[in-house]
Amino acid sequence: MDRYIPVLLGVALLLGAVGGYVVADGTPSDPPPLDDPQVERFEQTAAGCRGTLNPSGGTTVGPGGRFASFGAMDTDSPDANLAMGITRTSPDDARVTTYRVDLSSHARERNTTTTEDDCAGEVAYRLNLTVDYREAMRVAVYEDGEVTSCGGTGCTPIMADERPRWWANRSV
Repeated sequence: MDRYIPVLLGVALLLGAVGGYVVADGTPSDPPPLDDPQVERFEQTAAGCRGTLNPSGGTTVGPGGRFASFGAMDTDSPDANLAMGITRTSPDDARVTTYRVDLSSHARERNTTTTEDDCAGEVAYRLNLTVDYREAMRVAVYEDGEVTSCGGTGCTPIMADERPRWWANRSV
C-alpha cells in the first residue's frame, strides 16, 4: 500500500495543476461576433424584353469572404428596378456561416407617351459582397423567392432542392 502513495500523490498534484490552469485561464469564451455583410456592388447591367439578354449567370467565392453573382432575372417589365436584401441564416457560432440574398423586382412608372408594345422583361445584374464567416460559408441567391445560384460549402442540396420533406396523407 505504501508504494501507491507516491503514485496517488502524483495524480493529485497533476489534477490540481490542471484544475488551477482551468481556473486561471477561465472557461472558453464565445467567439467574437461576426461582422455585418458588406455590399461592395449591386447594379443593373442591362434590361430588355424577355429573351433578348444573355441568360448566362454565375457565382464565384473568393478568399476573404468575397462573393460575386451575376445573372438575368425575369421581370414584369424591362423598366423594372431590382432590390436586394441579405440575411445571415445561421447562428453566430455555426461552423458554416450561411447567408441568403433575396432579389426582387419592382415595376417603374410606365411612360405613357411611348408607342412600343409592352413586353415581359428581364434585367441583368451584378452583385459583389464581402461576408464574415467562421470555418466555411455559403451564400444562396434567390430571385423572387426561387433559388437561382449558390456559392460555398453545401450548395448541392440547395440547388438540387433536396431539402427534407415530410408528407402526410389522410383519407376521409
